[in-house]
Amino acid sequence: SLTLAETATFAARMHSMLTVGGVEFEAERGQNWYDPYVDYLKENEILDTDLDYLDVATRDQFVSLVFAAVPEDVELERLNRSADFADADDIDDFRAVKALCRAGILTGVQETDGVYFYPDNLITRGEAIALITRVVLPEYRVAAE
Repeated sequence: SLTLAETATFAARMHSMLTVGGVEFEAERGQNWYDPYVDYLKENEILDTDLDYLDVATRDQFVSLVFAAVPEDVELERLNRSADFADADDIDDFRAVKALCRAGILTGVQETDGVYFYPDNLITRGEAIALITRVVLPEYRVAAE
């Protein structure tokens, strides 16, 4: 699983890479290692609240923060018609989940009774890498239909 600090790191690095080709992030003496990433997200109006950054990140939290960090000029071409999740009522940021699903960045988990997002499950490193890769490299996006 990932922490919210690691999630902020992914989001800040992805955003900086897509907007200006990357930024050097260095913590000053006495700072937490993740403070430069959090500061960057706040300065760029991607994050507007403080979190307990050492807590583990849920799938919902990860997707919400990564989606917020996708620059407006990054095209999220619609590959999939729907984003129907059996657990849609449990998703906090359905707008983010829907947009990433339709763009083929997020696929969900197919079960016998439908497709689930499992928003409260912890995000795994593999899921996180797949999602970030699909944001940055559109050729890896998945058409579900």
